[in-house]
Amino acid sequence: MTTTSAIVDLIRPQQWIKNAFVFAPLIFSGNLFVLEKFQAAVAATVIFCLLSSAIYVFNDVMDAPADREHRKKRLRPIPAGTVSISTAWALFFCLLTAVIAGTALLFGTLGSLWLVLTLYATINVTYSLGLKHVQLIEIFMVASGFILRLLAGGLATEIAVSNWILITTALASLMLVVGKRRGDLAQGNDPEIRRKAMAAYDVRYLDAVMIMLSAATLVSYVIFCTSDYGAGRYGHWVILTSVFVAFGVFRFLQIVIIQEGGDSPTQLVVRDPMMACTVLGWIGLFIILIYGDRLFGGM
Repeated sequence: MTTTSAIVDLIRPQQWIKNAFVFAPLIFSGNLFVLEKFQAAVAATVIFCLLSSAIYVFNDVMDAPADREHRKKRLRPIPAGTVSISTAWALFFCLLTAVIAGTALLFGTLGSLWLVLTLYATINVTYSLGLKHVQLIEIFMVASGFILRLLAGGLATEIAVSNWILITTALASLMLVVGKRRGDLAQGNDPEIRRKAMAAYDVRYLDAVMIMLSAATLVSYVIFCTSDYGAGRYGHWVILTSVFVAFGVFRFLQIVIIQEGGDSPTQLVVRDPMMACTVLGWIGLFIILIYGDRLFGGM
């Protein structure tokens, strides 16, 4: 018998934290307190939550046979037998219908936001149908989700997304995905290597790629902070935010390489106190830099 808790587990609300990227263009543009744009960002975030949950359901249906052999994924609702395939398909189509109806109602039937949502769905569906087994390409496909969230947030609020945020996000997301692959290998979560792409990787290779990406992320972020764009938009104190970024990258490498974790970046941010404080500190400092005058001007 399918339970409510099993349905909740299937749609993975804990993964919705990734959709905070939809809010990034609004926050970093200084328009957080513009009601119309705030409402548009909230609407786009909800739509992305529904769409990402639909993709999770689709992926779990496709992966059910392989997941039954995975050390951790075998506990998911479909491979564990707590949600039937027919129920999962019904849930998938309900979520997809809600996405289409919600987008049409809130943003109209035409527009670039539809293109981003369609591209996100297409990438993830083709990933689930087989491209997840193609080495390297599968890493870029997973990382693309963060970029598409940024673009969706910019289009929904009619705010241009800077090249700096796109580049740094792309590098950081690639680093996270490589770290996830490294964690899966180190923990032996897929002993039969059902995902063929994993056979093309080993720990040494992924360590090298991850360290390269972490260095590139740090360098690009520091260049942003010292650029005319970064200093001109956020002030010269923006360089202080790079301390949080450096600490976060070092902590991530420590968890992945030494503790052999990192197989769930979302849980890493939520459950690791040092990482959680680093992310909150980085966001908090940016809030002060961008909105400090409005928040504390009257004090």
